Amino acid sequence: MNEKQTLSQRQATVQTLAPLQVQYVKMLEMNAAAIEDEVWRRVDENPALEVLDTDGHADTQSDIADVTDNSDFDREDDRADAYARLSRNAGGQDRMPLEANATSESLSESLMRQLSELELSTPVRQVASYIIGNLDSNGRLTRTPQAIATDIAVHTGDDVDEATMGSALKAVQSLDPPGVGAVDLRECLLLQLERRPSGQQRDDAIAILTDNFSLFAAKNMDRLRSRSGIGEERLNRAIALIRSLDPKPGNSGMQDTGDRTLHITPDFTVEPDENNDSGRRFTVTLTQNIPELVVAESFRTDVALKPGERRNAGANAFIQSRRQEAGEFITLIARRNATLLAVMKAIVSIQSEFFVTEDPATIKPMILKDISLITGKDMSVVSRSTNGKYVSTPGGVYPLKMFFNERPHDDSEVSSHRILTELRAIIDAEDKRRPLSDDALTEMLRAKGLPVARRTVAKYREQLNIPNSRGRRSMTVQDS
Repeated sequence: MNEKQTLSQRQATVQTLAPLQVQYVKMLEMNAAAIEDEVWRRVDENPALEVLDTDGHADTQSDIADVTDNSDFDREDDRADAYARLSRNAGGQDRMPLEANATSESLSESLMRQLSELELSTPVRQVASYIIGNLDSNGRLTRTPQAIATDIAVHTGDDVDEATMGSALKAVQSLDPPGVGAVDLRECLLLQLERRPSGQQRDDAIAILTDNFSLFAAKNMDRLRSRSGIGEERLNRAIALIRSLDPKPGNSGMQDTGDRTLHITPDFTVEPDENNDSGRRFTVTLTQNIPELVVAESFRTDVALKPGERRNAGANAFIQSRRQEAGEFITLIARRNATLLAVMKAIVSIQSEFFVTEDPATIKPMILKDISLITGKDMSVVSRSTNGKYVSTPGGVYPLKMFFNERPHDDSEVSSHRILTELRAIIDAEDKRRPLSDDALTEMLRAKGLPVARRTVAKYREQLNIPNSRGRRSMTVQDS
């Protein structure tokens, strides 16, 4: 066997983030509670970072959002925008009471804590951490493992082989709650079944999801019974087991709360400007309970040397590095705050009608690109600035994601929020013995002045987690 060494060159263009950019991106994603913790952690770790006022002063920044004239803004539709979706609670149910800071552990914090307890190699642990960062609030993986491996290669320069990615994904999927880390609903349910005690009921349920998931999802029980080859009693027990599983394990701690209050801290406050009678000007405040930071006096210049005293190179390097870190952190905090305020002001300018009436039906079509065009910020920056953040108004507290919704078609000024509300109302009022088809729902929406296509109605119905007419009829028969 002939072996030889060769040398080859390859030219490629990759986009990488500088360390400061990485810090900035992470700080944009932090909510009010997280940024407060980060500030105090930095103060504890860096002696060059000093608190100017320790009297508990809340560092809030305010600005006036004048929305008397935003008609020149040309909103462009981006139908492929993955972020232009409403939360599942349409019709004003996103409103939450204003309460104190959250004390419960978040999903990502819980998963990272569990991950730290596993015996994993460093590469696998790092990839697993990256996977956790790509989970949505339901615990579902938002990107494919291949795409995540590409991201890691671009940002860090490290290539992730298939074995490392597989081990990392398996580690994440072994964490609690069962079902996290799945790429789709089918895998989510299968992951939960795999942790159930072995038995005929579990094995039948796994076989149904593995071989006939489409029939199960369509509630086609006759074909499912024929294709599965098991008796009706066994089939019903297996389906009952599947229906007892949690399709959104990441939200398991937030479900079935009854009258229990959800504790959140709003990141913004929007109030009418008391000095303006038009009702179209608002005071936008970034609320965060952090102190004003400065570089400590002893670190502002190099330590002066006494006559005959030699400078300690290590001490000098320490002073310079800590001073630089402190200055950069202060700059990043200011940059983060300015970006968040600019994004919130842009949202208020577009959704001014809602902030006047606080009626969800007045929410206009708005996507990430709209905010990007106003602020000049990249859409990824806008996404990170709004993800997981809340705004407090005189009428309640709302998640910012509530204000993002797409147009049903390019020339429409009707938001998907209103269509979702009307669609839910129509289905709630239908004859449960004769559920309306998607064609009938389309005609009823058009009669209300909402011209949408049948496929759009089907998509919005799925967003509301409402089955088709056949599925609703089956549910009615079973309930009766």
